[in-house]
Amino acid sequence: MPFFGKKNAQDWLEELMGTIVIEEKTNAQQAKIREMAFYTAVGLIADLVSGCEVQVLEDGKPVKNANWYTFNVSANPNQSSKELLCDWIVNYYYDGIGLMVPMTGNLYVADSFSVEELPLKGDVYSGISINGYQIKRTFKADKAYVLHQPGRRNVKKLVDGAFASYSDLLNASRASYVKNSGEKYVLQTGAFPSGDSEKSLKFREDTATSLKKFFDTGPDSAAVYPATKDQTLTRLSAAANGAAASDYASIRKDVYAIVASALHLPTSLLDGTSTATEQIFNQALTTAIDPLAAKISAELTRKTYNRDQVLYSGCSVYIDTSDIKHTDVLDVADKIDKLISSGYMCIDEVRDRTGQPEIGEDWSQTHFITKNYGSLADGTDPLKGGE
Repeated sequence: MPFFGKKNAQDWLEELMGTIVIEEKTNAQQAKIREMAFYTAVGLIADLVSGCEVQVLEDGKPVKNANWYTFNVSANPNQSSKELLCDWIVNYYYDGIGLMVPMTGNLYVADSFSVEELPLKGDVYSGISINGYQIKRTFKADKAYVLHQPGRRNVKKLVDGAFASYSDLLNASRASYVKNSGEKYVLQTGAFPSGDSEKSLKFREDTATSLKKFFDTGPDSAAVYPATKDQTLTRLSAAANGAAASDYASIRKDVYAIVASALHLPTSLLDGTSTATEQIFNQALTTAIDPLAAKISAELTRKTYNRDQVLYSGCSVYIDTSDIKHTDVLDVADKIDKLISSGYMCIDEVRDRTGQPEIGEDWSQTHFITKNYGSLADGTDPLKGGE
């Protein structure tokens, strides 16, 4: 008779416990996929923005002063400026707000804090913890660097909420995949051992254990299963599990798509499905990187300099995202020539933009212009080439 029949109480209990374990594993797997997608997206944005130079301008000209050093080299004794900016951006996305405070000439990102919201007077931040260390000092909004997400919403919570409807789909896909991936056999035998149900149950358990050891034997080992003459083992046709795996992969792709949409990134930039790298990267710069860089630049400017310094002394701070894209000087040699010959940039400016060290000489910081770009007003012929 076939090796399955009416389920007793223990069979039902084992099946129920197996289902619970599968669901727990599925929920944990779902959380890992969601967290991995969000971490990948946020990490990408944070690494790109923190890798840019933070330009400091005074009198409308770039300078390298104490502010530049703090924003670009060393933020505090324990962190480089790049690490600090990365932490600030990560907190901004995960917590909906990023708080960075100045103390003793250094900058620190707060792990946790309390805020008293005062719309007219300015918020007050207290209970600030920095790397687990609690400080007693409070900061008013105009004395701290604060990044708020639009509408003061938390994009991480919005993303987690969006996945609530995917829980059942992920659970069903994983359960189907696990169920259809296993080998299934029917063992036909004679009569079950006579006696009570305990003997019958023990017979099933012993048989299943023997078969499992038999099937799990590796290719370099010998396996023997003793069978009686009235036993026949038949392999059932395995259900195609390709569809289940495909469904699971599709849902995983949807997870990345939702995260990418929430963070204004192209989906293919996260899952690597597109070959149009430059086009996708330019889209990411336009929709995600540049807006964040502009927000950070505005916050750094307004908290570093006062109104008169910004309006009348040409003081500002901005993140130069043009450094993000890798430039091969051989590929842009003709463009470099145009930038210099038109007077748009000096040699040092072009070298800095292409990742080369500045020369620092007077001639390398002089703007040149060929006669090709002259005008009729100064007596030159724009149609006649220069010497």
